[in-house]
Amino acid sequence: MPQEINFLAREQQVVQSRSQVDRKATIYMVILVLIITLVYGVAWYFNSSYRQQLASVQRQIDNTRQSLEQNSSQEREFLIFHEKYSKLARLMSQRKGGVEALVDTYSYFLTPDTSVLSSTYDYYSHILDLELTCNSVFSLTRLMNLVHDPEFSARYRSLELVDLSRQANGTYKLEISLEV
Repeated sequence: MPQEINFLAREQQVVQSRSQVDRKATIYMVILVLIITLVYGVAWYFNSSYRQQLASVQRQIDNTRQSLEQNSSQEREFLIFHEKYSKLARLMSQRKGGVEALVDTYSYFLTPDTSVLSSTYDYYSHILDLELTCNSVFSLTRLMNLVHDPEFSARYRSLELVDLSRQANGTYKLEISLEV
């Protein structure tokens, strides 16, 4: 019979061991729920943070797009201005050669007995036409020597004597065509 009395003690030991196992299981479950909650909280934080960053970037994109659309007319005007400026710069560089040729030629031909009656420069074909007058046959000879001077002809691609005539007042008129 003494064993039957200890039956209660054994049941208490079984209940205590089960209660310890249940306590451990409860602790493990609480730890697992805390870990899952923590992971869910971190994921929610990063998700909301990325959404805020995405919204901020989208606002920046919208603001930039709006700014670009507002400046598109200015950009178009600037591009048109740039194109016109480039064409003018090319045109002026072509004209510059003609102006320099005129200045060089005038300074080369102007002597006390020689004068330039007229000059014409064609910007597209780069041809300079000159009409020169000389007071005497001696100044005409000096002028012809200047025209045939290798230093002078080296400045131009081509040199052509177009016309030579004697005027009624005794002066000589020489027409020259130079390709710059």
